[in-house]
Formats: sequence, C-alpha cells, structure tokens
Amino acid sequence: MEQTLIQALPKNEFKELCELSSLRNLVFIVLEWASILLVVQVTVVFFNPVTYFLAVVWIGSRLHALAILMHEAAHYRLFKNRKINEFIGEVFCAWPITITLKGYRNSHLAHHQHVNTKEDPDWEDGSKEDYRFPKNKNQMVYALLRNAVGLGFYSEFSDTAKSKDFNQIPLSLRIAQLTLFATLIACSFIFSFWKLLILFWVVPLITSLIFVLYFRTIAEHYGLVSNTRNTIGTFWEKILLAPYNVGFHHDHHLHPGVPWYNLPRLHKVLLRDPEYASTAHTTKDGYFRGVLKECTQLKN
Repeated sequence: MEQTLIQALPKNEFKELCELSSLRNLVFIVLEWASILLVVQVTVVFFNPVTYFLAVVWIGSRLHALAILMHEAAHYRLFKNRKINEFIGEVFCAWPITITLKGYRNSHLAHHQHVNTKEDPDWEDGSKEDYRFPKNKNQMVYALLRNAVGLGFYSEFSDTAKSKDFNQIPLSLRIAQLTLFATLIACSFIFSFWKLLILFWVVPLITSLIFVLYFRTIAEHYGLVSNTRNTIGTFWEKILLAPYNVGFHHDHHLHPGVPWYNLPRLHKVLLRDPEYASTAHTTKDGYFRGVLKECTQLKN
C-alpha cells in the first residue's frame, strides 16, 4: 500500500521537522477558544438569522480546529510534557466535541496501522450511502446537505458509541468527563444560560462540525483515491475546512511524528524523492473544486 512507503530523510533534518513548540500550540488553543467566545458575544448583541448562521458555521469550524489539535495530542505532538499534553488535549480539545483523547487515540492509531482495510475503525466500505463513491452531483450535494443539517450526527454518534477502541478508556476518565458535563448543564439552568448552550454549542456540534468532519474524511481517504490524498485548499478552505495543515494527510501518514506547523516543509522535502513525487496523490485545486470533482468524476 501507499502508506508503507517510508521516505529516507537525513537524521538531523528529520529531527528538526519533529521538533515541538508547546508555546505555539498553547497560543493557538487560546485563540480558538477566544474566537468562539467573541463570536458568541457579538452574535448575542446583533442576533438575527444571518449572524446566527455565520456563528454556527464559525463555531463548528473552530470545534473542528480543536479536534485537529486533539489529533496532535493523540500523537503526543501538542506539548512536550506528557501530563500537560493529556490534560489540555482532553479537557480543552476532546471534551468540547464530546469524545475523549484516550478513546480517540486508540481508534486513530489503529487507523494508521490498517488504513482503508476492514481493521481500520475509520473506514467505511461503501455499505453506508454517504461513503459510497463515486456519486453523481445530486447525490454528492445531498450527502453534504444531509450532514450539514444534522442528519449525519446520529450515525457518527452511534458508530462512536459502538466502537471498542473509543470505549476502552479508564472509568475514572469517563466519570470525570460526565461530571463536567453534568456540572455545566446544571449551571446553565441555575444561571439561565441553557439557551446559549443549545444555540452555540449543541447546534454547531451536530450540524456544521459534522459537515466539516464528513467533508474532510472523504477528502482524506475516499473518492478516486486508492489510499490517501493530500489536499491543497484555498485560503478560506484552510480556515474553515482544513486548519492546521490537516490537508497534508498523506504526508502525515508517512511521518506522523511531524507536528502540524512543519507539514508544509515536510511536503517540500518529500518532493525531492522521485518515487514520492510520482506516486503521492495531491489534489491541488482544493476541496470544493478538486475533491468533489474526484468524488463525482465517473458520474454526471
């Protein structure tokens, strides 16, 4: 498989690519949370259908950004200190999207070991309509809209609930997470912010977040791709759909120890290898143009 191709890099260069910057990651986590809180405040003051729609889109995209940073924590690429890596990755990145870092790590490492096989917990073999490709344009639009309005949330939630990898976590961690959720919900009623919780957390969680997760998932492993693709998004796609260089997914599979901010540099290094340059699948015209074209190319 493509994923077994390991590129030979000079040790000093590879070590430099894997160097962690804990401060940089902390700054971006703070900025993500600050942007969410700011958007909530502004939307409450200027509340109307347009501002609320834009808020849902933005907050869902930022929850997704936190999920990408959680992914970094799953590879121990968020903070040099393991305890801080686990705490921040759990409480501020994983729990806001209602999962756990430890459960995600179990599933994600299995995904790396068994990409696009029956042993891959992330792989859908086409038995589900959303993951059956190629589609015609109407089918593709329907799949995207279905996930955008929240209809895809149930299948995502049920798959996670049934996953052995996701559920193999310490009981103490589960209790801590549920205790925090229960406390948050109780406080929302006591201090009368339960409507805000629904409008600015639950709604983005089940709509815009699921839309972005679905779109990114098909970009990484589906359509007319035998295994994995890199996707070079447009400026706004990199903000809303593929933050933190997550579009370099093929490169990440080759070298998962390289943190997100060094992935573009890794890509340039890998292009020196003629085998990589000729075999790596890179979609250069973005998600809405490139990926959707590849997913619908065989049907009109």
